[in-house]
Amino acid sequence: LLRPSGNAMRHPRTLRPRLRCAALVLATLLLATPRGPILAQTPLPGIADPPLTLDRAKTRAKAVSADLAVARAMAVAAEALERQGAAFLNPTLSVEREQASANGQTNSQSIVALDQPFELAGTRGARRRILALRRTSAEAALALAEQRLDFEVTQAFALVMAAARRATLARSAAD
Repeated sequence: LLRPSGNAMRHPRTLRPRLRCAALVLATLLLATPRGPILAQTPLPGIADPPLTLDRAKTRAKAVSADLAVARAMAVAAEALERQGAAFLNPTLSVEREQASANGQTNSQSIVALDQPFELAGTRGARRRILALRRTSAEAALALAEQRLDFEVTQAFALVMAAARRATLARSAAD
């Protein structure tokens, strides 16, 4: 993830290199595009592609973010573990057959056993509380990942908009 340093909001040169590089690429693309629409940007008749807004940029970033997908998967897994932790232990059914022969006589015995393990008092409740805390932690990590992504997209968007504004001012000053 791209994280700015403590004084990154004061001056663009203090941004981490990856964020600075991303902002530079976006600014270069904005400056390099012609003033009029080019063929690939010309909307098809009847289909209007609205300009990229901050909300659309955040939505697109959330759709493709690997970090956010991992955080979502971890939250779903933690919820499933919590649900499983509330279940009782499974019983076990076993069948045995013994056959013995002596002095020409055959003796056989069949044994069927049902085993149900019981936990000590408080063990199941403690496990449920721990798994609930893990789920809460995973949900908090998901919320943090979403907020971090929103921050990074907003910061990159602001840098690009500032670069576009400077480019517009430079073009108007040159004319």
